[in-house]
Amino acid sequence: MPYGDAGTRVLTFVVSLLAMTAAVGSLAARESLVRRISSRAVDPHSPREATRVRRTLLGTWVLCLVVGWLGTFLAWSAAKPTLAWPYLVAAATLLMFHAPRAALFDVTR
Repeated sequence: MPYGDAGTRVLTFVVSLLAMTAAVGSLAARESLVRRISSRAVDPHSPREATRVRRTLLGTWVLCLVVGWLGTFLAWSAAKPTLAWPYLVAAATLLMFHAPRAALFDVTR
């Protein structure tokens, strides 16, 4: 049974807070990684640290997917499919922003 209008508003607020937290978390993790690579604290070419870089990138992508999943959960709970679109667009935008680029890994020694 779907939530009523008042329940949907409260659920939308809670889901929005969780989605924003996941989005900001993904951006913070990526920024931290970029700073560590640019300061040469992390060498993405060494096998051990490359695993850490991949793990961090995977974590940022999972946080992006969480944003989309939260929107899908909201749409399903409220029985209103259109509620998911802002979350899905935000998740897709974050995934494109977090796509690995050669410049991230190109560290001149």
